[in-house]
Amino acid sequence: GGVIVWMTVVIFLIQELSTSTRLSGNFLGDTHLTGQFNISKMEETKTLVLSYGRNNPEGLALLFKTTPDDVISRSIPVILHDYIRAYCGNSKYWDGRSPATVVKHEGSQVVGFAVYLKENEIPIVDEFEAVGVKYERVPVQLLNTKTNQYVSGYVYEHKQPEIFEHPAEEYLKMIQKTIQTHHILMGQNSSESQNPTEISLDIRKASDPSSIVSVYPRDRQFFGP
Repeated sequence: GGVIVWMTVVIFLIQELSTSTRLSGNFLGDTHLTGQFNISKMEETKTLVLSYGRNNPEGLALLFKTTPDDVISRSIPVILHDYIRAYCGNSKYWDGRSPATVVKHEGSQVVGFAVYLKENEIPIVDEFEAVGVKYERVPVQLLNTKTNQYVSGYVYEHKQPEIFEHPAEEYLKMIQKTIQTHHILMGQNSSESQNPTEISLDIRKASDPSSIVSVYPRDRQFFGP
């Protein structure tokens, strides 16, 4: 009896390791996409936060001093309906260029992924996003595109919509990886999931989200390094 139990535990651990390895391969460019995520890890946390800008798994891993695998294991693919991705404000990290925000816009949607944050990670993100100064953390309903069910979460909205400078190209490459993560978590074997440079980004002013200022990467002349 003890041998059978021991073998069962070993088989379970091998299966868990296999799932983690496949997820890591997906993010780093492996074409064998699974879109699986660790439910048990998500149940340990309570606060779900939408990532739509530079905070892709690599960026969040650096912020939390963990690994991209850990971030992906507690993430879900989501869409924020009746909002649109836009740009505003000045970022000290990007030579005064505008970072991303989301703006209410009926009929539009923002594709990204949402991360279940641990309790100690919430103040880290709040500080990084300069909550109360530049951004506000706002409650929203997110559509989990894996289960087609809405879940409660938060999104960071910028407070300076009147300021606009074209975002930096390196910043936009990070957003492409954020959108790529959505496709990976969905288990989609597509060009967007395998090559983030295939993802096109409409650049809009937060003060006028209905108009497209430029398109990345098509209009590269507008974007600095």
